[in-house]
Amino acid sequence: MNARSRLNLKQLTLSVLCATACLASTATVSAGNASPNDVPRVTVYYGDLNLQQPASVVSLYRRIERAAKRVCARPNGRDLQQVYAARKCAEEAIDRAVLSINMPTLAQYASGAFASAG
Repeated sequence: MNARSRLNLKQLTLSVLCATACLASTATVSAGNASPNDVPRVTVYYGDLNLQQPASVVSLYRRIERAAKRVCARPNGRDLQQVYAARKCAEEAIDRAVLSINMPTLAQYASGAFASAG
């Protein structure tokens, strides 16, 4: 396997635990019976990115954000508890994804301490 094909195989799986972040109507049914295999997941591919470039780091972070929003419950907009739970779910999923990639520049960008080179 060459370096290019290994680069294309890089991926990240976001996992979101569905306990308090689920909608109230489904939390009762699924929280007690949820197994790790039932956790919503989205795979974020980033083998096409050159992570030595600041713009690619930003692009990866945005992909992670979009994936987190897809797997977290969408609030109806009127229930503040659902809005808070969805936001918290997405933030936690993003944090876990950034930690699992273990790339200092991505962590810096996520924390707001990222200095772009131009």
